[in-house]
Amino acid sequence: MEIRTNQYYLQEILHSCIDCGKTRWVRITDGSPRNLRCQSCAGKARPHKHTTINVGYVLVWIQPEHPLFRLARKPEKLGLGSYVRNNRLVYGNALCAFGFTPDEVVDILKNMFVHHKDGNKLNDELSNLELKQPGTHRSLHMTKVWEVYKNISHVERWQ
Repeated sequence: MEIRTNQYYLQEILHSCIDCGKTRWVRITDGSPRNLRCQSCAGKARPHKHTTINVGYVLVWIQPEHPLFRLARKPEKLGLGSYVRNNRLVYGNALCAFGFTPDEVVDILKNMFVHHKDGNKLNDELSNLELKQPGTHRSLHMTKVWEVYKNISHVERWQ
């Protein structure tokens, strides 16, 4: 580990980029290199397992090279990568394993809903997912809403 002091009296360490391995001098902040990637790698989109939760669903970051990238939320606008709902990705991968091509899978999933049987949007196990047509899926959820609504008295509804 080689350390030096630059012309501004800041300490730097000779560090290798974690992506390409290029060695360069990096400023030390709190005892560790300030940047783990070189400037050219830091600006590139890279594959990572980045997930987030949006409206209860787990979203996974995928790259344009992924076979099911067309399932992504706005693939044409975000040339570097995009988010896709994990339940759709899990079901799509299962369909691919059954012999469907990625293009066929995308066409199927674009016109269908992947429904969580137990109602838990975070449970993306394949055994908990099923494919539903839009009308069937909507009526399934509206039936649940109606069951709650009809059990509320008329006075409670309008308060």
